[in-house]
Amino acid sequence: MLARFAVLILLLTGLVQSIALVGSLSALRDTDYGLLVLAKVVLLGLLIVLGGFNQRWALPRLRLLAAGGEQPGRAATVLKHSVALEVGFALVVIAVTSVLVATEPADPP
Repeated sequence: MLARFAVLILLLTGLVQSIALVGSLSALRDTDYGLLVLAKVVLLGLLIVLGGFNQRWALPRLRLLAAGGEQPGRAATVLKHSVALEVGFALVVIAVTSVLVATEPADPP
């Protein structure tokens, strides 16, 4: 519960800062800074979706299999691939963020 609240606060503060720095919708699509912000938002969204998938689908199935004494099989494979995707997206988010901080924000309207 606390993690969800923290992620929500981070998303909201990041959104407010991005709006302040980008300045307009046209700057969001017409400037390098705006495009980087959009890329970061999309990648973070994918990261959150993958995390939610792991939390709601993969982990409960693994727990159920473990409780029954069964082998993890496909559920473990799916979780392994999903976590690898999460790590990959996280690394790309870090790369986009490093370029973003070195990019000049759009001029205010």
